[in-house]
Amino acid sequence: MTTLATTRPSLYRDIHKAIRAMMNALVDRASRCDFTDTSAVAALREETVRTFVLLESHAEHEDRHVAPIVEQHAPELAHRLGGEHEAQTERMVRLLSMLDRRASDAAGRGHAFVVALTRFFAEMQVDMADEEERAMPVLWAALDDAAVLAIEHAIVTSIAPTEMMQWMRWFLPALPARDRDAMLEGMKQGAPPEAFAATLQLAREVLPESEVRALEKLAA
Repeated sequence: MTTLATTRPSLYRDIHKAIRAMMNALVDRASRCDFTDTSAVAALREETVRTFVLLESHAEHEDRHVAPIVEQHAPELAHRLGGEHEAQTERMVRLLSMLDRRASDAAGRGHAFVVALTRFFAEMQVDMADEEERAMPVLWAALDDAAVLAIEHAIVTSIAPTEMMQWMRWFLPALPARDRDAMLEGMKQGAPPEAFAATLQLAREVLPESEVRALEKLAA
């Protein structure tokens, strides 16, 4: 197996960091939710839907842009990873149904949802590790860096601006400062000025003040 300790570009590394941050936040909010408060449950459901929509979009991008190449070189692995995406969709439907279900024991229902959501996240983490440890080495063996970056570019340019800003809310705090600076520098060079300005403003909202100060040089 190819080592992950490499400087080669990865199609999974950064997006998985953002997903882990996003799912951690959702699990944390669910754990603190008062399930006897209908307005709190409604707010949690809205956040859960937003999170699941992003997860579904991410899986669709992988299925469209990455899975066909993995299938060429490792068909059994591609089939298994595709099945995991399908299973994740089914689990998300069941999780939302748990929030919609009315029960006399609201607190008990809520705790059952938290446990099920935690299990879902744990299973997702295993799936993401499989993609990084098994699928990405297949891609590295089949493609040079330019081809990997071309796939990444195709994925990024296929994402609508409104969705990209939702992802940025999680990318910005999830990435190490060096990687975040490189991403923003690339945006400054290649993205529309208004998109770059909106991303910098979002960074000011979601990053600690000490890290925001380091980014101000990019605004010049």
